[in-house]
Amino acid sequence: MAWYIKVNGSGAAVGHIDLPTNTKPLTVAKGDKVWFKPATLTKPTPGAYQTLSGPVYDIDAGTITYTANDVSLADAKASKKAELAALRYDEEIGGITVGGVSIDTDRDTQAKMIAVRILAKEDALYTVNWKSTSGFVTLNAATIIALADAVSDHIQNCFDNESTHTTAIDALTTVAAVASYDITTRWPS
Repeated sequence: MAWYIKVNGSGAAVGHIDLPTNTKPLTVAKGDKVWFKPATLTKPTPGAYQTLSGPVYDIDAGTITYTANDVSLADAKASKKAELAALRYDEEIGGITVGGVSIDTDRDTQAKMIAVRILAKEDALYTVNWKSTSGFVTLNAATIIALADAVSDHIQNCFDNESTHTTAIDALTTVAAVASYDITTRWPS
């Protein structure tokens, strides 16, 4: 591709175009002289916590330049915390295995687990056919309570880890530090 700066009759850059190599741009405009200056384009790929600004045209040098700029520290922290919240949610609902029983930990399962835990706490002989991730298992009251407690602990550990990371993110003082901060550590497995 060949880049061109579009220049109006006053000599000001008003845009740019790219055309296949060996194609010349038309210089037709209503009521205004327009011409095109061959140019080189510099357009970096912005990082995760950057935005592009530009273009800046230098007609004499024949350049079209975009610049990658860091977002504000507050915006970088907000983005990192949003990534963190999404990761915490994925970890939270990712399921656990307790005593050989693999169970979901999505919000619906959490609510059902609380309900059967209440029943199991009230009746030591209570049993339930629970659908685990590998199929149905019969759970007695003691196992129900243990599983429900393990699910609750798992969920709380996820939120505790998010809180720890949030505090660490809040303490960072540069966009580069926020960008390089690893939110994938210390999650319950």
